[in-house]
Amino acid sequence: MCHRTPLSFHPAPPLPRMASSADNTNLNINEDELIAELESKYGWSDIRTTLDTLYGNYPAGRQLCLQNMMPLLRTPNILGTKPTSDDPQPGTYRIDIPDDDLCIRVFPGGTTAQEGFYFFDFYCMDTQNPIDTPKGYVIRLEGRPGIGPERSDPIESLEAGPGFQIPRGSMKYSMNDGARMTLERANKETFVFDLPTRLGRRHAAEAGVGQPVLMH
Repeated sequence: MCHRTPLSFHPAPPLPRMASSADNTNLNINEDELIAELESKYGWSDIRTTLDTLYGNYPAGRQLCLQNMMPLLRTPNILGTKPTSDDPQPGTYRIDIPDDDLCIRVFPGGTTAQEGFYFFDFYCMDTQNPIDTPKGYVIRLEGRPGIGPERSDPIESLEAGPGFQIPRGSMKYSMNDGARMTLERANKETFVFDLPTRLGRRHAAEAGVGQPVLMH
C-alpha cells in the first residue's frame, strides 16, 4: 500500500511566470473576493486564519501581503502544475525506487528546455496518485566531481515552511536538468538517481544510479 501523509501547512503555490505588460491591470478586488479566488484556484483553505495570526495587529502588513498575492490570480501561465489524466504532460518520466512502492515522477510543469529545470514528486503507480513526501524521506543534491559539493543539505519541497493548507499530494521539488540526487530512507541504502536532461551534455548512466524512464 502506498504511503499517505497528513495534510501539510505550507505557503508556496505553483510558481507563476513573470506577468506580461498585458497583465498589468488593476484588479480592484476586495479582501473577501481575493481570498475566495485564491482558495478556489490553489486549494488553500486557511488564508484568512493565517493572515489573522501573522498580521492581526498590523493592517498595513496584511494589505501588503494580499497585494503581493494578487499576481497569482492574473498570471495566466503557471509553473509547477502536476500531470493529470486530462493533461499527462508529454516529457514526463518516472524513476523507480528500489524496495519501495513509490517512484519519483519527473515532469516539465510548464517549463521548457531553455529554462533548464524539472519538477519532481513522489508517485504511487498502483493508485496513479501523487503522494506527499513520506516521513523520514530526505532528498539531497549529489555533487559531481569538479561541478559541486559532494553532498548538499536536505532539499525541502517547494511547499515547505509555515503557511497555508494545501491539498493532499501537492508537494513537489524542483532542480536543474540532469542533476544527480540522493534519496535517504530509514534503514535502507541511500538511493542515487539522475534527473533527465533536455539540453546540454548527457551524463553516462552508471551502475546503481536510478535512471528516468519515459511515462508520457
